[in-house]
Amino acid sequence: MRNMAKTTLPALAAASAALALILIVLSLVFTETRIGAMLSLLFLLVLVSMSLSLIAMAAQRKPTAQALPSVVTVISCLNCDYREEREYKVGDFVFKKLGSCARCGGELLISAIYAVRRAGEKRF
Repeated sequence: MRNMAKTTLPALAAASAALALILIVLSLVFTETRIGAMLSLLFLLVLVSMSLSLIAMAAQRKPTAQALPSVVTVISCLNCDYREEREYKVGDFVFKKLGSCARCGGELLISAIYAVRRAGEKRF
């Protein structure tokens, strides 16, 4: 039922727009007669139906929720080959000094920050 509504509502909106254009042209041709008044009334009716179909389409549209990617912070020592990876924390930035290395006493800093794609996830 939902797929049918997705395909019929845009078609209905396009058909009502085409009908509205035809009614505009006809009302311009027959402005002096009663037919012109009838066409103006039909034009208003078509505009109302178009607006209702557009409102219905907007109500059916759901925003796509995207999961945030997993972001990793890499911490490295400047003196030795010590390297640690942890989850990104707010305030992390590359070359931020974090203290001293537990192995050699050298300076620890953030050397990289990157996003990791989860299995089955599209490209960013």
